[in-house]
Amino acid sequence: MSVGERRLGEVLTLDLNPVQVEATARYPVAGVHNSGRGLFKRNDLSGFGTSYKKLHHLRAGQLVLSRLQAFKGGIAVVTPEFDGFHLSPEFLTFSRLEEELDAQFLSYLCAWPDFWQRVASGHGQTGTFRPRVHPRRFLELRFPIPDIDSQRITAQTLAYHRQQVRALEANAKRATELSETAAVALACRPDLSELEKGARGWTRVPLRVLMEQVAHPVSVDPTETYPSLGLYHFGRGVYRKEPLDGSRTSATTLNRVSAGQFIYSKNLAFEGAYARIPMEFDGFFVSGEFPTFQTHAAELDPLWLAIYMQSASNWMESGTWGKGLGRRRQRLSIDSFLAFEIWRPPLAEQRRARRKIQALARHRNLRIESELFVAALWPSILHESMAKGTASPRMA
Repeated sequence: MSVGERRLGEVLTLDLNPVQVEATARYPVAGVHNSGRGLFKRNDLSGFGTSYKKLHHLRAGQLVLSRLQAFKGGIAVVTPEFDGFHLSPEFLTFSRLEEELDAQFLSYLCAWPDFWQRVASGHGQTGTFRPRVHPRRFLELRFPIPDIDSQRITAQTLAYHRQQVRALEANAKRATELSETAAVALACRPDLSELEKGARGWTRVPLRVLMEQVAHPVSVDPTETYPSLGLYHFGRGVYRKEPLDGSRTSATTLNRVSAGQFIYSKNLAFEGAYARIPMEFDGFFVSGEFPTFQTHAAELDPLWLAIYMQSASNWMESGTWGKGLGRRRQRLSIDSFLAFEIWRPPLAEQRRARRKIQALARHRNLRIESELFVAALWPSILHESMAKGTASPRMA
């Protein structure tokens, strides 16, 4: 059952606690995350190093909001670990009427996107114009706030739901990690010693024996745009970037990639920026910082190699072949990359591993659907509860 709406001024009061800044003092300072994600700790502020004459002192249980970012969810309840911290005068603090408003219920209200949207509409936000929150107008806003006992029941029920959803999220993350680890193990076979690998027909060979550099250079036309891709770190594949505008890029030549090619980043090889080009990225473009290679079909399966290079020990070892002072300045030249030696199993074994890896990928695709459901579950539960002021029964 829905409950009636009440003015925030019935349950909150503006309660600023300004502190005069002293040049010789240091002040613990907090910040407020957007999207209702609570407070975070900043570096201590030196009184000598700030232009603020006053700071606002926080007390546990208060509501704090950013006058500029409340419309984006820059609003939170002060938890005990932030008691005694400070914020700039751009933040407002309100105290609860404890017999009327439960702190945990209020924290869930702060995490509700409709709450921020009502704050925005209540202050006449239009387009890019974002006025500061005015305390009087804020306290005039109305929300579904039940009696204190119902608030506590709702907060307890939401805490239970949140715990259950987090467990689902953790399980999904763990399943993904195990799947990725299994794929790398299938390609690298860390369970086999070098002697055992040799007995099974594995050979240690430089990449130049197994592939060759290929390129399809295209002169940049300033009237054209070019679909572009980038490489994730840690061997996690490729991703779509914003198209390159020929009139804005400084590059005069781009390389057109083809599905099935192997690619790496000269600058980020030491962080695992290796991949196989999937079919959906056929015909995309990269700069000369991303060399491409064609594997010899009778010697090397490019998908097997892409998974093999997801192993941290492999891409870190390949990265040490680069040049530069310090990891962040290393570059892996094409010659150095082709000189890198790998343990290559027979092609039949590569293909067996590939089939198993593809089966893992299919299971991963099925899990994506459930992960999307899990991602939507908590916002849905929170919205239903806050919109009517009471939480749904607990999940079994």
